[in-house]
Amino acid sequence: MSGDVIDSLREKASFDFSQIEKEYGKLVENSFKAEVIFMNNSTSPSKMANIEAIQKVKAEDVTIERVTGGTIKPRIKLHR
Repeated sequence: MSGDVIDSLREKASFDFSQIEKEYGKLVENSFKAEVIFMNNSTSPSKMANIEAIQKVKAEDVTIERVTGGTIKPRIKLHR
């Protein structure tokens, strides 16, 4: 599912989808016990591999970005 499909679900079934994201956020938080280093994966040479943040992943910072190959891809809000 693309990001557009996820956004559509978020809009059309906001309560149900928010409950799913809340539970997913808890799973992601429990998967990352230590601080995580978030790096830029841009193709721009000036930004490539820059450290964007080092932080613990919290459930409230997690949303679903897309689903590919049956795997849910998280989007994590960075605190800079």
